[in-house]
Amino acid sequence: MNAISQHILLTALSEKKLYVPAGISSISSHIISLANFTMILATTHEYQLQDALRNRMRIYCRLTYYSDEVLTEIVRQRAIALGWDYESDEILKIIAQRAKKTPRLALNRNLQTCWHVAQSHERNLITLEDTKEAFKHLQIDENGLDQLDRSYLTVLCEYGKASLGVLSSRISLPALTIQRIVEPYLLQEGFIVKESSLRIITQKGTDHVANNTLTEGYKNDP
Repeated sequence: MNAISQHILLTALSEKKLYVPAGISSISSHIISLANFTMILATTHEYQLQDALRNRMRIYCRLTYYSDEVLTEIVRQRAIALGWDYESDEILKIIAQRAKKTPRLALNRNLQTCWHVAQSHERNLITLEDTKEAFKHLQIDENGLDQLDRSYLTVLCEYGKASLGVLSSRISLPALTIQRIVEPYLLQEGFIVKESSLRIITQKGTDHVANNTLTEGYKNDP
């Protein structure tokens, strides 16, 4: 959100009036009077909010990743709501454990794919074999890492430590994509650590590359 938009919101909070610019280059504004309202802001980059706007928030909450137990229950509730039957609770746990602690991935990717696999075999019941087949198609391992995550770890394992620029070049992805999409979960789960401008693979990350058969496709890729 740019500075002008933040200022408009701040003014709305202070004066209960919304000043909407009449045009891109116009200095005049349309003024909309507001009734009492509650503002809710959600961001993953709070440092980009102006202090004046951020400090106006009366209740300040920080959200964390979901636990596997809570995520398993969320998957159960969605399966029940959709009428999707499953063989055992073990299936729900596997779906939750391979979702990077994120409900969106657990429900919209993992659960749906498992159901589609079951349907492809003309079953109205998700079996353990369906679950294994689904994650094989998705190329998601037991830690929830996908092919991109494993490619990152494999390259970093070759160097031991490397800069973001080197990793970006080897994986052929923009540095910002790696920084915002790939690294947060790997850091959270202790597969890598940061030291100054370098990324360093941990023993956990090295062991994962060595023991995970799904990385073989990357290793053999010329």
